Amino acid sequence: MFGISLPELLIIFAIALVVFGPEKLPEIARTLGKLAADLRRNSDSIRREFYNSVYKPADDSKDGFNRAARDLISIKRDLQTDFLQNPLLSAPPPQPPASPPGTLPPADPPHEDISDTNCPDAPLTPAELHDDKSTK
Repeated sequence: MFGISLPELLIIFAIALVVFGPEKLPEIARTLGKLAADLRRNSDSIRREFYNSVYKPADDSKDGFNRAARDLISIKRDLQTDFLQNPLLSAPPPQPPASPPGTLPPADPPHEDISDTNCPDAPLTPAELHDDKSTK
């Protein structure tokens, strides 16, 4: 009880008996008992109020999340059964026709090399930039 051992408790009672006297001690003990009971009742009430204000809304939102999860699972099952029942969706995708043996796949179209053409909008190379600055 509150980290007080029996000898310490006896010393406290002996001091209280000397200070208050044998006539007042039972009345003081009764008053302290009533205060302890009121304190316990009030702390239980506060604890209950805290629980109702914090944990109940959390449980309600948890129930909402669980309902949404169940709905998503049922939608997933419905889609899977629809997919398996539809022969067009469950068939493998068609493969492109194979080229006859001995033929090569079509080549990419040739790319035009425009690096040597004089295009006025083309950016200058670093060498052209250096030459351009030194002439001015």
